Amino acid sequence: MSPTPDPADASDDDRTLSRRRLLGAAAAVGATGLAGCTGTFVRIESAETTVERRFDAADLARLRVAEADDDVSVERTDGDAVVVRAHKRARGETDPSEFGLRADVDGDTLRVGTRKPTVVGVGGDSIDLELEVPESVAVDRVHTDDGSVALRSVGGDPTVESGDGDLAVYGATGAITATTDDGEVAIEGTAGPVTARSDDGDVVVHDPGSVREVRSHDGEVVASVPAVDGSAVVASDDGDVTVTLGDALDAAVEVTTDDGRVTVAGGLDDVEAAAESRVTGTVGDGTNDLRIHSGDGDVTVTSL
Repeated sequence: MSPTPDPADASDDDRTLSRRRLLGAAAAVGATGLAGCTGTFVRIESAETTVERRFDAADLARLRVAEADDDVSVERTDGDAVVVRAHKRARGETDPSEFGLRADVDGDTLRVGTRKPTVVGVGGDSIDLELEVPESVAVDRVHTDDGSVALRSVGGDPTVESGDGDLAVYGATGAITATTDDGEVAIEGTAGPVTARSDDGDVVVHDPGSVREVRSHDGEVVASVPAVDGSAVVASDDGDVTVTLGDALDAAVEVTTDDGRVTVAGGLDDVEAAAESRVTGTVGDGTNDLRIHSGDGDVTVTSL
């Protein structure tokens, strides 16, 4: 296989899918006198280009995106190749060729990352990644420093991380661990257990295989819990928590809030203790443990 090299990291004979240049007015400096105003406009040039590389899926077992800078999307494809596209946008004194795509095979692992230039003065912008992955290639990790991540119908047990951005996972077949420092987390329709965390943002989990941890330090939490394996926590340090318990759940459940009200509208087979800020009970035989908590907010528990 002979993937197309990227301009920032290889030769100049790269295959570019598309390129366009735009001119726009971006700044104005005016001088005002008694008779009126005059302005001097500075034109800032911008450009876009997309670079694509392909890798034979038969040579790969897993994908790892470990050093991305901006948005990343990964989606399952019916094709026989892993397709990596880097959408580059540059402005000012920066050229798209200064944004680098790294995509290399290490054993049976495809490692993908990006590189942005150091900008002094007017310039900069972004390099977003779009990946298509066959079902035979497991997604191992997707990390970006400053952007959103979206995964759709991928295989493997991916760890999904962003330093500053939203995370969305739909229809994944394995275990999911999703963590963002600043952004919302949305997970829906996954077959495996889910761990979802945000330091600053809402966390929503619908229709997971099971729940391990769903938590926000500063934001609302909404989760459906069809099952837990051992011990699970659904909590917010500062925000309301709403949990829907599944009919097949087998757990001892503790529902608490430090500053708010607990409302149990269904879901518990037996209620052992009930107060304004704490309710305990069981679902099924109470084999596992589920803790639902808010440090500062109301907690509501319902049934499917």
